[in-house]
This record gives sequence, structure tokens and C-alpha cells, in this order.
Amino acid sequence: MDTIVYVCDVDTQELLYANRAAIRESYSKGNYEGCTCYGFMFGRDQVCPDCQLKMLTIGGQQELVRHDKTADRYFNICKKGVDWYGHTACVHYITDVTAHKRNEKIMATERENEAKAAFVNSVSHDMRTPLNGILGYTDMAIRAANAKGERTYLEKIKASGEFMLSLINDTLDLSKMSDGKLILSEEILHLPSLLERLLVPLRSTADLKGVKLKEN
Repeated sequence: MDTIVYVCDVDTQELLYANRAAIRESYSKGNYEGCTCYGFMFGRDQVCPDCQLKMLTIGGQQELVRHDKTADRYFNICKKGVDWYGHTACVHYITDVTAHKRNEKIMATERENEAKAAFVNSVSHDMRTPLNGILGYTDMAIRAANAKGERTYLEKIKASGEFMLSLINDTLDLSKMSDGKLILSEEILHLPSLLERLLVPLRSTADLKGVKLKEN
């Protein structure tokens, strides 16, 4: 599409000039004389709701991108204030940027998919640690020779399960955040208990590998 160029009076919005591309792409597709810019170009019977011509001065410039939802096309509109044979006028330069905008959408979708993949990767890794703790302490409980040892390991399994549940809940909270449905609430935190929950799955992995976990 050739660049659309048309000129209108800032005060009356009466068209003073339109090139062939403007006539071809206009709503009326005919002579522009006696027409307003909003009627000629968009088939409207009143000023466009986002019109800012009244704010334009000679030498001033405005630029915006408008989306034609009906045709799903994007137009870059550049407006410049000029003196047109004694009229304070606005020259419009309109170019079709649909292809550029669609490429932006494709790239944004790709970035979003990459972010989702990275998130799933991260969450999967975080969930693997407490799951290893659950499986590890379960094996130890099976091999335990006394009831006391079994109880200790089962308590650790429970702690690892609770930690994994909290990770799942955090994942669900992210979903609620994206939907605007997350409700925040204050909660008293017992730091030693939190640290213990974090260390349980790490201890099981260390125990299974014969590694001593040093806690300061």
C-alpha cells in the first residue's frame, strides 16, 4: 500500500488535499472536496473519539498506531501541523504496519512460550528435590530395624510432602495472579520451622549419598 497523504483544516477538519492512495483507501472512494477527514476516511458522521487535532500547532507533530478491528489491520498515523495557504492545517501520513505488528505478536507469543517453558523447568527442578526426599526416606523407613527409626523417617517424609504441597500451591498462586484473583494475607512465620522444612529433603539426598550436611 502506498503512503496515504491527506491534509485537513485543524479547526473545521475539512479536507484540503488527498492523494490517490488516500482516495483509494477512503470510505467514500471519491472526490474529497467538501468532505471532513473523519467522514471521507472513516465514514463517520462526527469527530473521531480519539482525535487530538485541536491540540496540534504549526510545526507540531503527533504519532499513533490505530487498529482497524474489522479488517484486522494496523496503521501508523503521523500528523504534522503546517500552514496550508493561510490555514492552520494538519498533514496526515498513514502507512500500513500490519505485517510489522503481526511479527511483534508472533515474537511476543514466542517469548511468552519460552518464559512458560523456563518456569515449568524451574518448578519441575524444585519439586524434584522434596520428591527425592519422600522417596529416600521411604526407602530408609522400609529398611529401618526399629519403630523409633521408622517414626523419624516417616516424620521427614511428611515434612517433605508438605514442602512439595507448598510448591504446588505457589504454582497455583501464580495462576491466580495472572487472572487477578490472588488474595494476599498476613501470616506469622516461624523461621526455624521454615528452615527445617527446607533442609529435610536436602538431608535425605545427602544421607543416601553418604554426604554429611553441615548446618550452622
